[in-house]
Amino acid sequence: MRAAVRNEFEQSRRLKTSLKEIRDSIRDCWDRSGDGQGFAIALEEKGFKLARGDSRDFMIVGHAGGVHALSKRIIGATARQTRDRLANLSRAKLPTVEAARAQLQYD
Repeated sequence: MRAAVRNEFEQSRRLKTSLKEIRDSIRDCWDRSGDGQGFAIALEEKGFKLARGDSRDFMIVGHAGGVHALSKRIIGATARQTRDRLANLSRAKLPTVEAARAQLQYD
């Protein structure tokens, strides 16, 4: 697992979330799923939403509104491997980060 950078620590502190628990949950969803649709379902079961990013292909919005780049959470998988595994998802049909936040209806 990559070491967290300052902005990840700050986001976790601000939202009062556990960075380790979030990272472990995302990795568990990845390990339990075989494709993009299964991964999206597994994330939603844990209160996360898969979204499309502006500068990164895939982002994950957490239950508290935090945003996590998938590429930084799935260690050991190249960008190509990640795209191949999620190929059965239409990136264009994924919500934006802002739309995913709204769908999760944060307080």
